Amino acid sequence: MKKYLTPCLAVIAVVAIVLCIVFAGQRGVKQTDVDAQIAKAVEEAKTAAAAEKDEAVKAVTDAADAAKAEADAKIADLTKQLEEAPKAEDIQAQVTAAAEAAQTEVQAKLDEAVAAAQTELQGKMDEAVKAANEAAEKEKAELTKQLEEAQAAVETVKAEMQTKLDEAAKGADEAAKTALETAEKEKADLQAQLEAAVKEKEEAVAAAKAEAEAKIAELTKQAEEAAAAATTAVTEAVDTAKEAVAEPAAEEKTEEKTEEKTEEPAAAAPAVMTYAEYIAAPLDSEVCVQTNVQATQSWWDGKITVYAVTAGEGGYFIYNMACSEEDAAKLVPGTTIRVKGYKSEWSGEVEITDATFELVDDGFAFTAAAQDVTDLIGKEELINRQNDYVLFKGMTVEAYDESGAAFAYKDAEGKTDDLYFKASKDGTTVNFCVEFYLTGKDTDVYKAVEGLQVGDVIDIEGFLYWYEGANPHVVKVTKAQ
Repeated sequence: MKKYLTPCLAVIAVVAIVLCIVFAGQRGVKQTDVDAQIAKAVEEAKTAAAAEKDEAVKAVTDAADAAKAEADAKIADLTKQLEEAPKAEDIQAQVTAAAEAAQTEVQAKLDEAVAAAQTELQGKMDEAVKAANEAAEKEKAELTKQLEEAQAAVETVKAEMQTKLDEAAKGADEAAKTALETAEKEKADLQAQLEAAVKEKEEAVAAAKAEAEAKIAELTKQAEEAAAAATTAVTEAVDTAKEAVAEPAAEEKTEEKTEEKTEEPAAAAPAVMTYAEYIAAPLDSEVCVQTNVQATQSWWDGKITVYAVTAGEGGYFIYNMACSEEDAAKLVPGTTIRVKGYKSEWSGEVEITDATFELVDDGFAFTAAAQDVTDLIGKEELINRQNDYVLFKGMTVEAYDESGAAFAYKDAEGKTDDLYFKASKDGTTVNFCVEFYLTGKDTDVYKAVEGLQVGDVIDIEGFLYWYEGANPHVVKVTKAQ
């Protein structure tokens, strides 16, 4: 309040002075009177202000005293309440006692509840066990009944199956008998065909032999005429040399004959399969076939790979057959061999692996003619001619790859590996291979493929090898007629 009092007094004083001046001007009052009045007014204002100040100070003091008295009363009251309040130790003791009492009560109730629950649960368990035992006994009786019925049904089915089996066996015996008779007839027919072929071959051999003997007779006559012109000394020297050579040869022949007599008898040959039996045999089973060599890959490390065909049946691919280098030289086209090994498959190619063989001197040297399979290109039936010696006619050479070349080297730098090319017929393309170990870089077919141009129309002969599809091993390429 004090801060508002002084400004108010100043305003009053100024107003009073102004009024006095105005009044003096209007009334003609002297200046001295005016000054006196102003001074008086100022003194009165000061007196009034001092009085108001004293009152304000008194009022503030009274208010402060009242507030202090009220605060002191409240402090006294709070102090009394604090003194009368229970102590922390007493409160803690009461709380602990109450907690212990409550815990004891709760534990007692919990024990009662657990005991009641255990009693109730034991009763329910006993009832459940009893019910389960009764259900189990009932189910056991039902299952026993079903088992007896099932056993009776099984016996009935067994009896029916035995009857059907007997009937089937009887039918199978009859079918087998019929099949055996048919097979015997087919065998007789094949034997007759074979004998006819052998006879024809023998007649051809006899004719060739007669022609050769005629030529030999003519050459002998010419030689005798030339010998007659030689001197007697030369003739005697020749006769002496012939006698010297003939005697060791005779001795050698005698020794060989003696050795043959002392050799142990050969082991019984395994049963030879027909081509149909070989085809029907499961993979990884042991097989034995008799067939004729058509071509071989290079001999290496006691093994040789053979392409073979049996007349009137089909072809075989015999992979890495055990063979000495000496015997490898005997495996010329037409040679009959008996092969024993395992029927295997690799990427679609069915072959004979882990094979051994023996030479068969049956007087039947068969060399196969290429079988035209052009009409089978793109058909499922083509695989039935797998490993046969086949012919593809009128094939158009296609670009082998993006380079546009007609063929590709597997080893372009050294030319020590296969050649590849593609040819098509009526929109279907076949992949061909010039197998290096069969027909190397110095063979006609290797050079012929190197000379191919895209668009050439050619005839192709080879063995129908299979690798992820038809992939013939080519042995001959000619321009199509």
